[in-house]
Amino acid sequence: MVERKQYCRQCEARVTLTEASRCASRFCKVKQDWPVTSARYTSPELLAVVANAELVICRMIFRAADGNSDKVAAIRGSSTARGLCDIRMAIIHEAKRLEYSYHKIARAMNRAHPTVMHGHRISRRLYVDDAEFRARCDALSVEAA
Repeated sequence: MVERKQYCRQCEARVTLTEASRCASRFCKVKQDWPVTSARYTSPELLAVVANAELVICRMIFRAADGNSDKVAAIRGSSTARGLCDIRMAIIHEAKRLEYSYHKIARAMNRAHPTVMHGHRISRRLYVDDAEFRARCDALSVEAA
């Protein structure tokens, strides 16, 4: 089956869904229409291209998920399970420690930046009060170095 090419509505690039990395526009409609499945989470590099996010943050997400593409999809998904929220907050905390902006973190995490700001406020308190959360954050920061 031949894959139909579409024009990006923002940058007028003619790309297929498998060539989404060609389009440099952050608002590329072809990238946005790419199906949200665990197949798009095969590597941090692919996630960085598809989400137009920082590679370091994407590597942190994969590290927190132990390289499991389904868990990466869950971290970037809409679940409010306590375990996933703790992982998200640890990633946000470490990304802010590396001085990434809320917008860049939000793009990688598939969230709005006010949500990331709220998560960062909570993560700062958790980092001081919760030893387990602090250990999770420190493990991410050691591996990021």
